[in-house]
Amino acid sequence: MIKDLRKQFINFQPTPGANMKEMWLKKFSILKNNFSQKDIVILTCGPSLSEYSLQEVKNFCKNKIVFCVKQTI
Repeated sequence: MIKDLRKQFINFQPTPGANMKEMWLKKFSILKNNFSQKDIVILTCGPSLSEYSLQEVKNFCKNKIVFCVKQTI
């Protein structure tokens, strides 16, 4: 299931002429309600991330859906 959703998300083709907001809303609608019973972690770049070791982050994220923004990991 996750592999199929990942493929849909990556291969999503926006409607020609759609603005960025519309494009991202449609792209993220692919994920809507598919993980309603799962814990999700969103990691972003920033100084507070360096307060934790890589092992602590890995342990915290274990068995969770993880989204990373930019060069977070």
